[in-house]
Amino acid sequence: MLMASIHVLTVVTLVSLRIMSEFGCCAVVVQHKQVKRWLEDSREEKKEEVTPNDDEDLGTNRRQRHQYRNSTLDHTSEADGREDSGSEEDEELAKNKGSMRENIDILAHGVLQLGTALRHVAERTTRQVSEALGRLKLAGTRLETIAGRAQNLREGQIALQKRATRLEEKEMQQNQEAAELKARMHLVAKEKVKLEERLLRLEQETMHKAHVGSLDIRNLKEVMNSQNQSIWEIVAIIHSQTKKLDEQNNKLLQLQEQLRDIKNDENNNQEFEWEDDLEGNESQNITTEAFPKHCHDIYMDGKRSSGMHVIQPDGAPRFWAFCQMREDGGWTVFQHRIDGSMSFDRDWESYKNGFGNLTGNHWIGLEQMFHLTKLGPMILRVELDDWNGEHQSIQHANFSLSGGNEAYRLQLGPQVSGEIKSPMMKQSGAAFSTRDRDHDSKDDGNCAVIHSGGWWFSDCGDANLNGVLLNEQRGSGRKWRCRGMLWKPWRGRQHIIRTTSMMLRPMDHSPTVTPPTKPYVTIKSSTHPFTLSPPT
Repeated sequence: MLMASIHVLTVVTLVSLRIMSEFGCCAVVVQHKQVKRWLEDSREEKKEEVTPNDDEDLGTNRRQRHQYRNSTLDHTSEADGREDSGSEEDEELAKNKGSMRENIDILAHGVLQLGTALRHVAERTTRQVSEALGRLKLAGTRLETIAGRAQNLREGQIALQKRATRLEEKEMQQNQEAAELKARMHLVAKEKVKLEERLLRLEQETMHKAHVGSLDIRNLKEVMNSQNQSIWEIVAIIHSQTKKLDEQNNKLLQLQEQLRDIKNDENNNQEFEWEDDLEGNESQNITTEAFPKHCHDIYMDGKRSSGMHVIQPDGAPRFWAFCQMREDGGWTVFQHRIDGSMSFDRDWESYKNGFGNLTGNHWIGLEQMFHLTKLGPMILRVELDDWNGEHQSIQHANFSLSGGNEAYRLQLGPQVSGEIKSPMMKQSGAAFSTRDRDHDSKDDGNCAVIHSGGWWFSDCGDANLNGVLLNEQRGSGRKWRCRGMLWKPWRGRQHIIRTTSMMLRPMDHSPTVTPPTKPYVTIKSSTHPFTLSPPT
């Protein structure tokens, strides 16, 4: 049984060594050879010890040896107790046991070394397999990169092919066009030959008919060429002169701008001329018992022609006003602009007391407007004209101003008429601002400085009729458009407004003053004459 175990171990060892030898493990092969040699030596010694001296049959001896070994291994204790066994058999059995033990030790040592070698081989194989897998993974990544590059190259190749196809088509088209042009040139050449032949015939006929001293056609051609050259020179001179004229025109426009600015500065220093006239006229004997409180009283008294009149609202001194008489009543004009000769970029005191000329550009004054709106609900009318000859009018109900202690805050009712929308509804509730009094709601600047002119600015807003009055030339620049008169709903911020008028009229049409029983006194002025006629 021990021999069978040794045989199985030997077979396993040989198979393992063969497997490892196939992997190229040199150390294991050497160990395999040593174990194999030890086994063969032990077998030879065993053969020599158990070989019989007589000529008995080899098969019988083997069976006897097998039986003897089995009986020896199974009954070792009994064999030791037998005294009748011969000394030779005891010695032989002891030798067999020693030899078998040595073989087992050798085999065990070989198996131990084999296991160690197998473990090293397995670890090395594992490392080699891991390295191989890493290399395979790296190779796979490189293959993917190469495949992506190949795909990009294929796409680039396809794009190049398409581009080459388009270029070929374009080249073919150009070739066709070149062929067509060549054919046309050929036809033109033929026509030229025909014309030259015809011209030659005409020259011959002319030379035949003309006198000896007449000019021939060649001389006429030279004269014509000379005249053409002279014409081109004249055209070049005209072009140069036109360019110089344009430069001079630009300089003239700049000078006009400078003159206009100087004129505006002079106008800024003007006072209300009609105030002086009114003060002078007050020194005269005026026997009128009452003055009209606004222009609608004059309208209700029967006056239907527009002009300048003296009015006196309750609690206010008398002042001049321009009355615009319309079919729907008499309107007191408090702002009017007809050209850019007067600057409206004024300080607070100017806007409070008024400035300008009633026959042209003027602002009647915030204090006067405040007293007018104290009389009752007023209708605001705004009239606009542009450089294209178009006209717009807008009306608001319930126009009123607070006093100077509240910076003449605007209160405005709904829009009651007009083809375009009014942007002043957004400015209702806003206080009046000038360049030296900032009352707007803008945190990072003064709208009166940014957009020029005094107005009821909220957050600058979409309306400012006291900005710079622009013409078509000055309105072309962004700087001027930002400071120009603005009514955004009328074609946006870039639309240039030419003239404006703002006026007031009571919402009810009843007069606020009883006409006097005696005629009004006529007050004459050298600069602003006016007449108060009795009602008809």
